[in-house]
Amino acid sequence: MDIKRIFTDGNLVDINVSMWTAKKMLTPEDLGLSQTDISSAFTLGNKTLIPADVIAELKSLENKARSTLLEYSFKFTFGGARFIPKKRFMEFVEAIDKIIDRFDTKADDLAKNYMTYRRDMRSEYVTAAHEAFARATSLCVGFDMDENEFVNMFLERIEQSYPKIEDLRKKFHMEYSVFQVALPDISQASYEDILEEDGKIKMMQEAYRKSLYNKVNSFVESCTNEMRSKATEVLTRFSEGLGEGKRINEGSLNSIKKMIDEYEKMDFVGDKVFLDHLKMFKTKCIDCYPAKTILTDSVVKGTVLRELKAILKAAQDKSAIQELADKYRSSIHI
Repeated sequence: MDIKRIFTDGNLVDINVSMWTAKKMLTPEDLGLSQTDISSAFTLGNKTLIPADVIAELKSLENKARSTLLEYSFKFTFGGARFIPKKRFMEFVEAIDKIIDRFDTKADDLAKNYMTYRRDMRSEYVTAAHEAFARATSLCVGFDMDENEFVNMFLERIEQSYPKIEDLRKKFHMEYSVFQVALPDISQASYEDILEEDGKIKMMQEAYRKSLYNKVNSFVESCTNEMRSKATEVLTRFSEGLGEGKRINEGSLNSIKKMIDEYEKMDFVGDKVFLDHLKMFKTKCIDCYPAKTILTDSVVKGTVLRELKAILKAAQDKSAIQELADKYRSSIHI
């Protein structure tokens, strides 16, 4: 029993992103208060060290990278990585490489303009320092610090929050990792262990075998359910819209064609029966009639709705999904 057999049909991928947030915890002193002026029930926020929109662009690219991985993959049964079917892997690589290039470009721009951003923010912090001084003067009993001294100390704390310019670019990095996992090989126990604990080792091996069987079955079922759920969502939306006489256009038909194409690319488990249902529907209905005819011709409309009903029923066949899981598990000898 070898979990690595499953990687003949796909790759495990994870997204790794490191990024300086350009934020620092706000302290009571930043507000012109003392520690005793802040209730223990309160939590202060953050101060922003460079313009917020600069980091927001990089954060948006991180979110885009993670959502792209979700789009091309399934949640894997072990660990936190995602399983990308082989037929979609190169598409994923092309998409993620573009995002990484954009991320690197934005990070390069940040490093290039770092000192300018710091100067821009300094003017804001000078204003904030004077406001904090006025607040401290009015609220803090016994406060007698000179304003220039207060402002200089305030700005010095801010400056200490910035990383060195030579270290900045290293704080931004995005990559994807492709790897495999393997279960522990407990068969490599020492001769003495086998003599003394042969029964326990066999019990552990059987536990791993049972766990692996259940996890792979669960993974295949989960992937198939996920694919069929997405197909069902698209087809149900189309069916309900058509049944209620709502506007059906060529975009509606194209969304179904796209769904079927993606289903075929994501189908690493061999869900041929359901895929054949989808392809037949595309051939008999979607490719044969324009949207206007499907919507207005009662005979065509009836045919399309009957085909949709049959597909949606097939999509929910739990016994077929279990049979598919068993067949796939057997095909990879697990």
